[in-house]
Amino acid sequence: MATANGASNKKKDYRLRRQKRQQIRQLIDAIESNDLNSVFNLCNSVLDINFPYRRKTPLEVAVELGHVQICCALLQKGADVNRCNQGLNNLLNIACQKGYIKVAEVLIMNSADIDSRNEHGATPLHSAVLNGFVEVASMLLNNGCDVDIPNDQVETPLMTAVRTNNHQMVDLLLNHNCLVDAHNFQMITALMIATGCGYLDIVGRLLIGGADINRRDRYGCTALFYAVSEGYRDVVKLLLSSGSDADIKTVKKLTCLTEAIRKNHIDVAMCLLDYGCNVNMCDRQGASPILVAISQLTVYFGQQENPRSLVNRFIELKCDVNLADSSGIRPLYQSAMGGDFELSKLLLENGADINAVDGNGDTVLHAAAYGNSFDLVKLFIELGCDINKQNDKGETVLWPTISSSNFQITEYLVKHGADINLQEKTEKMTPLHIAIAAHNIKAVRFFIESGCELNKCNTNGQTPLLLACEKGDDEVVEMLLAQPRCKRNCSSSIAPLHIAVEYGHLAVVKKLVEGGWNINQMNNVGQTAVQLACSLDSMNMVKLLLMYGCDLNAHASFPLLVHLGADDDDSPFFVQEPFYSATVNKNIDMIKLLIKCYQNIPTKTVKTIESLISTSSVISSLFTKDMKIQIAELMQKAHKYPRSLMEICRVVIRHQLGVNPRAKLDTIEKLAPSHKDYICMVEELKIDSPHIYKTGW
Repeated sequence: MATANGASNKKKDYRLRRQKRQQIRQLIDAIESNDLNSVFNLCNSVLDINFPYRRKTPLEVAVELGHVQICCALLQKGADVNRCNQGLNNLLNIACQKGYIKVAEVLIMNSADIDSRNEHGATPLHSAVLNGFVEVASMLLNNGCDVDIPNDQVETPLMTAVRTNNHQMVDLLLNHNCLVDAHNFQMITALMIATGCGYLDIVGRLLIGGADINRRDRYGCTALFYAVSEGYRDVVKLLLSSGSDADIKTVKKLTCLTEAIRKNHIDVAMCLLDYGCNVNMCDRQGASPILVAISQLTVYFGQQENPRSLVNRFIELKCDVNLADSSGIRPLYQSAMGGDFELSKLLLENGADINAVDGNGDTVLHAAAYGNSFDLVKLFIELGCDINKQNDKGETVLWPTISSSNFQITEYLVKHGADINLQEKTEKMTPLHIAIAAHNIKAVRFFIESGCELNKCNTNGQTPLLLACEKGDDEVVEMLLAQPRCKRNCSSSIAPLHIAVEYGHLAVVKKLVEGGWNINQMNNVGQTAVQLACSLDSMNMVKLLLMYGCDLNAHASFPLLVHLGADDDDSPFFVQEPFYSATVNKNIDMIKLLIKCYQNIPTKTVKTIESLISTSSVISSLFTKDMKIQIAELMQKAHKYPRSLMEICRVVIRHQLGVNPRAKLDTIEKLAPSHKDYICMVEELKIDSPHIYKTGW
C-alpha cells in the first residue's frame, strides 16, 4: 500500500513540475518578445514565479534583456531579487555589467543586495567600473554601496578604474572618498598601477586626491620606480616635481637611477639627475651609476641620444670614478674591457686610479687585454702600469693576449719587458704553454725566437714539448725539436713519444721519430711505444711505428704473470709483449702483421699464447672457440713452418737497418724503388690517414 502511495506522489510531483515548466516557458517567451500584457496575464496564472527554465528564472531573463517594466511586474508577483545565476552573479550585478541603470534602480528599490559579490568577488560597483558605465557607478554610490570592497584579486574599484584608464570613473570614486592608497596582496596601489602604465592624467588626479607618493610595495618599489622601469619620462618628471624620493632603494637594493640605465632609458636617467638624484648611490652589486652606464654602453649604441652624454653628465656632477662593485670592478676597468679609448682617457683625466685591481687581482691593463684594445694597452704602459703585475691566478697581461690570439699586443708587451718565463699559480703554465694550448702558432714561434725557457714543467709535469704532443700539434713539435736547448722530457715518468701514441696523434709520432727521437725508448713502466700502441689496439699507430723500424723484441720491465704459464728462466716481460696485447684485444689482423714483422718469434711466446687461450682463466673465456682455433693455427704456423727466403731477407735487412729504414735505403741509388717498397713493407704498413703521407713516405 505504501509503495503504491509513493508511486502516486511521484507522478503528481512530475505533473506539477511539468506544468510549472510549461508556464515558465510561456512566460519567458513573452518576456523575450517584450510583450508586457502577456507577461501580466501569465503572471496571474503561474504557480511558481521563481521556477527556472533552462536554469534561468523569468526575472533573470528580463534583467539580461533590460526590460524595466517587465522586471517591475515580476517583482510585484514575488520574484526573488537576490537570486544568483550559475556564475554566482546576482541580478543587480548582471544589470550593472550591461549598463542597465533603470533596471538596477528597480532592483535596488526592491531590496537587492547592493554589495553582493560574484564568483570572482566583484561587486556591482566593480562590474560598472570595469565596463566603464560611469552613470551606473554614480547611481550605486548614491545609493550607498561600499566604494572600497576589493575583489578576489584584492583590487578595489579605484584600481580597476585606473587600470582601464577611465578618467571620469577615477574622479567619481575620488569624489566619493575612496581609499586612494588601498593596495592589493602585493602592496601595489592605484598610483603604482597608473605610473607603471604611463597614465599621466590619472597620476595627477591621484596625487591631487592625496595618494602617498613614496609608498612602497612588498618589493620596496615606489610609484617612481615603476615609471622609471617602464621609461615614462613625463610621469617621472611629474612625480619628482611632486616630491617623490628618487633615492629610495628597493628590497633588492635597486635604485631608480641604475634601473633607468639598465633599461636603456637615458632620457629618464637624465631627468633623475636634473632633480638631484644621488650619483654615487650603489645598487645591490655595489655598482655605481657611472659603472652601470659604462657597462651598458654597447647596449646603448644605435639609440637616438648619444649615450656618452650620460657618462659625461656623471663626471660633470663630480661622481666618484673609483667606486668599485662587489667584484672589485671600477669604471676605468669596465671602460678598458670594452675597449673604449676616449672614455678611458676621460676617466683618467678625472682621477681614475690606474693601479687599482679588481676582486681577481686584475689591473686595467688586464682589462684592456681582455678587450683586445692595443691602443689602451699602449696608453696604460706609457702611463706606468706594471707590465708584469700578476693577478690572483698568477697571470700577467700577456695571458689573455695569447688566448685571444692578438699577436700585435703580445709582441708589443714582450718588446716592452713582459716576462715570457713567468708561471701562473694554478697549473704553473708559462706563456709558451698557453700558446700551445691555444694553438697560437704565431705566438709559439715568437716566444721561441725571443729566447723563452723551453723546459719548464707545469703541475702535470709537462714541458711545452709534452703538451704539444698531447694536443697533437705536429707543427709545434717540429719547431721545438729544432731547438737544441729543448730537452727530451721533463720527468722520467713521462715520454713525449708515448704521450703522442696514447692520444693517437700519428703526425706527432712521425715528427718525433724523424726528429731523432729514440723510437724504442721506454716509459717509466718499461713500455716501448709499439707495446703501448698494441695494448691500445691502435692498428694505424702500430703500422707507423713498424714503418719507422721499431724493435718488436725490446723487453719491458713488467714481471711475468705466473698464471700465464711462463718459466722463471725465460723472458720475464711477456705481459708487455705485442703478441699478448694483440691476442687479448682479439685483433687477428694485428697478430698476422706482427708475425710478418718479427725477426724471430720465441718458442716461449708461442707456448704462452697457446696457454693463454687454452686455460680456464677469465681471459680465456673472452675468446670464442673459432677464435681460439684461428689464433693457435697462426702461432703454430709461424713457429713451425719456415718463411720464404725473401721474407727472411726482408726481416733481417729491416732489423739491420734499424730506425727509419726508408731514409737509409733512399741513399742507395742503384736499389730499385720496388725493392725499397718491399723491404719497407709499404703495402702491409699502409696507413688509413692521408695526413701522414703529406711529407716523407
